[in-house]
Amino acid sequence: MSRLNRLSAAAIKAMFSSETDEQLIMLVEIIDPTVSTVTQTISSTNQIAITNINYYNIDDNLIFTNSIGGLTAARTYYIVDIDYLSGKIKVSTTPRGIIATLTDSSTQNTFKRVFRISDNWKERLSYTTDEEVIYGVKSTKSGFERQFIFIPIEVELPQETDSGETSCRLTINYVTQELIDLIRSSLTRPADVAIELVLSSSTNTIEAEFSNFFISNVTYNANQITFELNMIPLSREPFPAYNFTPLYFPGLF
Repeated sequence: MSRLNRLSAAAIKAMFSSETDEQLIMLVEIIDPTVSTVTQTISSTNQIAITNINYYNIDDNLIFTNSIGGLTAARTYYIVDIDYLSGKIKVSTTPRGIIATLTDSSTQNTFKRVFRISDNWKERLSYTTDEEVIYGVKSTKSGFERQFIFIPIEVELPQETDSGETSCRLTINYVTQELIDLIRSSLTRPADVAIELVLSSSTNTIEAEFSNFFISNVTYNANQITFELNMIPLSREPFPAYNFTPLYFPGLF
């Protein structure tokens, strides 16, 4: 694959050679297709009034569209407090960390929830306790740290075919009722998926990236959950989209 041709020598050695301690780690980012809205940010309580409050839980990862009310666009925020009755949340820039300081704003903002998982781990994530031990990978992108939780997954990377259509498969070998409920409630529309390859010694350097994939199908049984990932088949899009009529192309007549 052409994107793999850009791998560093260390990454290629980690992929094909057993004579190295380096490991190539896959980071998977799934963007929840549900878009919710911030209706107000309140400085006195550092609360955010949002829509779809019952859809969210403590520790959910959120990404806001615009920098409004003390929130920074594209940065990951973590829900640390939820008031379901008033429809308000509090967030932090780190998992279970200090509540973010906000400013008053009534300008609407949108946000999405993001899920991050990896096929290997490098360290114990800092916010976990002895009763809840979670391992994963920390990776910085665009100046913001992201945390990927390790669960047993297999990723079949996309192949470049003569037809030009690209697809891949993500299999999670860890099935819980919570995951099944999450799939049923969240994947009502195709979710955006990105896959990154990093070295265990330099998780902030992306060796290869496969983005613009969407979950087209999900199957599961007692042992595993399988996601079919596809790109939008632009070759099937009608072109031109309009007929050459005076209404759409007056300059031709």
